[in-house]
Amino acid sequence: MQHHYNELKEKYASPIKMFVGGLRKGRPYNSIRPESFKTPEQTEWEIYNQLIEKKNKEREKIKQQSFVVEFEEWSNLLSEKEINELLSEETKKSLPSLSPAIKAKIIKNTLLYHFENYIWPINYKKIISNKNNVTL
Repeated sequence: MQHHYNELKEKYASPIKMFVGGLRKGRPYNSIRPESFKTPEQTEWEIYNQLIEKKNKEREKIKQQSFVVEFEEWSNLLSEKEINELLSEETKKSLPSLSPAIKAKIIKNTLLYHFENYIWPINYKKIISNKNNVTL
């Protein structure tokens, strides 16, 4: 309701003039547009839902940042032998014929797939279970 009043206040210099003008022209006075009217409870729920969505987005952003950091740490510790063990035989055969940029991208994607499906779930559980033990 307050939102509708603010819209009218911006649109008309004087709400009283608008009201009297409407009556003079024979239009019925309707202070609230039924399709846009929201009860205070509805407005509060919308605000609450927006806050929840914002928190969820922030949580997902932090989770994604953690994933990237953990992946970088994990992949930087891998030896050449360990990387080769993660590559499929078909991929190993096709790598020599590819350019270095494409080769690096294929290796990174393979490592990313392995990390996301096998390493990250374990690390994520450890991070979540240790969250109460962390002191700053």
